Parts: sequence; structure tokens; C-alpha cells
Amino acid sequence: MTENRVATIVATGVCSLSSGTVTMTSGTGTCTLTASSAATANYAAASDVVRTVTAAPASQAAVTITAPGTATYNQSALSVSGSGGTGTGAFSYSAGGSTACTVDGTSGLVVPGAGAP
Repeated sequence: MTENRVATIVATGVCSLSSGTVTMTSGTGTCTLTASSAATANYAAASDVVRTVTAAPASQAAVTITAPGTATYNQSALSVSGSGGTGTGAFSYSAGGSTACTVDGTSGLVVPGAGAP
């Protein structure tokens, strides 16, 4: 006589489990998968099987920043743009500690500042 046993798999930590597919939900941490099979009328419960996977951040592809090579005082319509990288995040821009200009953090528009010659 053959009995169909049902195993239950539970994901905990930095992962989720849906329809048999495990998805890492964070770039760091530990995902633990535990498989269990309960007792039946004919068989004792099986020992749990536990497997762990440690997530690590993925490598980032190179980012390219394009900016004007030169500019003149009070010149308008200068901009900075970024491309490349990995993932779906947006670029943000900054002139850092410069007093010669400011950069709109979202659009990349360069605005001459009070410290510009």
C-alpha cells in the first residue's frame, strides 16, 4: 500500500515562498527553508529538513556620469545625466561642497551659484 505524504515547506528570514518559488527579499541576511512532513495513521512524522542560504548584495554594473566639460559664467541649460548601473533605482545628483554651482538632485540641472566667478 502506498500512502501519499504531504511535505510542508516554510520560508523565514530574508526570503518568501510562493507556488514553489523562493524569492530573496533583501540583499543581506539569511533565508531559512524548513520542510516538514506530519505523522499519519501509518507513518511517524519525518524529521524536519532545514536549509539556509545567505544573501549577499549583487554586483553593481558601472555607472557613467555625463557632465559639461566647460561652462561660462551665467550660462544656463547645463545638465548632468547618469546611465548604466544595475537595478531600478533613480539617479540622484549633487554638487557636493561646491560653491560654484548647485545641481538639482532629481533632474540633474546645473545652476551657477554665488561662488561662481
